[in-house]
Amino acid sequence: MWSALPGSWPACWSGPGREMKRTWVWRGLVSGCVALAAGAVLTLYASESVRQTGLALLKSGSGCPGRIVAIVPGAAVWAGNVPSHMLEDRVRTAVRLWKEGRVSLLLMSGNRETGYDEPAAMRALARKLGVPDESIIDDPRGWTTRHTMQNAALVFSVRSAIVVTQAYHLPRALYLAHAAGICAGGEAADLRGYLDQDENELREFFARVKAWLQEL
Repeated sequence: MWSALPGSWPACWSGPGREMKRTWVWRGLVSGCVALAAGAVLTLYASESVRQTGLALLKSGSGCPGRIVAIVPGAAVWAGNVPSHMLEDRVRTAVRLWKEGRVSLLLMSGNRETGYDEPAAMRALARKLGVPDESIIDDPRGWTTRHTMQNAALVFSVRSAIVVTQAYHLPRALYLAHAAGICAGGEAADLRGYLDQDENELREFFARVKAWLQEL
């Protein structure tokens, strides 16, 4: 116990030690805020860098030489091997490019596992729309957009391509195609409005950051 006048503080509650603790607390808070701000700025920069690079490639990628392949990244398949609306629209757009003579092959890239097969669903729809089997290539290891582009370049020797996907996804897809050594243009496959588009945009923001970090 201590003896103190009313309203006074005990001696151990004040002095240099207490001031030093306050200083370190404030320094820690300031350092934390600076680190958070720097992380936020870097995140924004990375995402926007990929987006702007992809948009520039979209504008300049129409003059790719040689045999042009349509690269169609996978998306969700519903029960019964039915392509989701987003995937259906990618395939329909790629088929249109083939019928117009703008591409000679369709590379259907997506995930294949027991009871779930994106490339098979894509091939079935393309065949239904009039594309022969010999004009379709399956890539069952297109687990991500990056895998799709790397497989196209390294496994299937694609050098010139048109990437067919929705507009929000095109910049990152083209960025990754370019990183894989593919001269690629893009074709937006937005044939309708899509549910949860705000969530798609948010996921794509962070996916662009991941792509930037992977290709450093």
